[in-house]
This record gives sequence, structure tokens and C-alpha cells, in this order.
Amino acid sequence: RDTMEWFMEQYLPEGIDRQIVQLQPALEPRLEGLPPAIVVTAGFDVLVQDGAAYAQKLQEAGVQVRYKCFDSLPHGFTGMSYTLKTARTACLEIADMTAKAYKTL
Repeated sequence: RDTMEWFMEQYLPEGIDRQIVQLQPALEPRLEGLPPAIVVTAGFDVLVQDGAAYAQKLQEAGVQVRYKCFDSLPHGFTGMSYTLKTARTACLEIADMTAKAYKTL
């Protein structure tokens, strides 16, 4: 959590409210009517539960959602696809999910 806090401090200027929907979409009280979503998380990520909860909240709002957790991967795995085979496989799966989602629109 300390590392995530450091990143937030780098990303947001001092004085910006972190509890705004643009930073945390799950804070939005009304998710009905949103377009279909793909929510991807990594098992070794402090945000994994947040992502799963957001996917659940979307589903409860009637939004078509595809949720996938890559249990063995860390946060930022998409940037590791050239050095970590499991990350590359995950990225290809995400690309496939996205392609299939666009075909159904």
C-alpha cells in the first residue's frame, strides 16, 4: 500500500480529492446504462479486490461485464509481455476478449 500511495502522490497534485469518480469509477452510484465492459485484474496487486468489486457492481447494475483475474501475475503485467511468457499469454487473451466484444456490438 505504501508503494501505491507513493504512485498516487506522483500522479495527483497536492490538494486533489482522491475520492472522485474519475479516479475511482466504483464510487459512481449509478452505473446503469454503461456500455459493456472488460475488467481485468492481477492476483498479486493491492487493487485486485477493488477491480473485482467494480465488476460485480457493474453486473448488478445490469451492465454486460467480462471479468478476468490473472491470479499469478502482478500489477503492471501488461508492460511485461516481452519478458514474461505468462504476461504475454494474458495480454493475448485480453486482446482476444476485446476483439470478440467488438464483434458482438
